[in-house]
Amino acid sequence: GLINDACYTPNRMSITAGYTLAHVADDILDGISSKAINRFYSGNEEALPFDGSASWYQGGPSTDANARRYLIGALLGYTGDRGNTLAEVLAMIDRSVAVDGTDPLGTFYFMQTTDSARSSPRHGTYPNVVAAILAEGGQAEHLYADLPIGEFDGAGLMTGLATPDIDGANLGLLPGSFADHLTSYAAKFDSSSQTKMSRWIAK
Repeated sequence: GLINDACYTPNRMSITAGYTLAHVADDILDGISSKAINRFYSGNEEALPFDGSASWYQGGPSTDANARRYLIGALLGYTGDRGNTLAEVLAMIDRSVAVDGTDPLGTFYFMQTTDSARSSPRHGTYPNVVAAILAEGGQAEHLYADLPIGEFDGAGLMTGLATPDIDGANLGLLPGSFADHLTSYAAKFDSSSQTKMSRWIAK
């Protein structure tokens, strides 16, 4: 009953969001829209190192009255029901550490599915993102499918689908890669609804 939003009234908050949004709690309690732009967001390709002690506005450190501080909250794994085994989580961390700073070659896959709720809102951005990655010397593809079946060089994978068969899919993700299927309940481990994000870690 503390947080309201025109899109959906939330009654739960993720553990990580509690830390990430700690400095903007007043904005949230005042009724800020879930569609409000993150002040750390930037419209250019320049990568800035994040600093939690800085206030951000329009993608850069700023003293503007509209600037906001953020923290980065992350949960590296969940070992309860529908989560991963401890061995899977530790193996993921070890794989990622081993490639840190090595700029491994791999392809970023942007999947355009027929799921209108999870995929359609992002379709228009895929061509520009793919072009930007290619311009920087990376590899990226915009595919019309649920998953990049038969591809084993995944450095990143974005698809919009509630229940992708990640475990059964004939595809591969490289160490240090990132994948997401853009759902509401992938990290709601007390519910069997929707495929859980733990399946990407296992994959």
